[in-house]
Amino acid sequence: MFILIIFLSFLINQFETVELINQDQYELVSDEFANKPFGIIISPENIQSFTKKSFSIEKKGFVNPHSGKVDTILVYRNEKSEFHFYKSLNNTFLQKAYITDPSISLSKGIKIGQSLKNFKSVFKISNSVEVNCIVIRDSEDFSKHTFFFRKGVLENIEINSGVD
Repeated sequence: MFILIIFLSFLINQFETVELINQDQYELVSDEFANKPFGIIISPENIQSFTKKSFSIEKKGFVNPHSGKVDTILVYRNEKSEFHFYKSLNNTFLQKAYITDPSISLSKGIKIGQSLKNFKSVFKISNSVEVNCIVIRDSEDFSKHTFFFRKGVLENIEINSGVD
């Protein structure tokens, strides 16, 4: 019986689930979208391909709490968006992003200016749910992305990839 419960729990976590958090926020669990919100792994090398606007780049030193070594935070910024990359000796990861640029498309065609109705349709969220904020996270609660709507239109996206 115990093994059956674990197996059923595993199966349930393989599918997208939706949960109403409060009157203004809805949460969707989608490993596929949460782990690759841009459809590919975004990096400093390919970030410019997501927008025509150029970025300024800021580098900040950061002591890695796990290794004690100094790693680098790379901040790519323009007037409409900001991307933070965590760069260690061997790897570079998207840490977080703030997007208000309508020219940047995420996976599934998600972008600023999109209607709430269309957004809900893409993720199969009932139209009867009226919220201003939708959170899409992975089943491990590692990556968590927040989509803010105003007057039924996507206005702001916050990407948090959980990299510390």
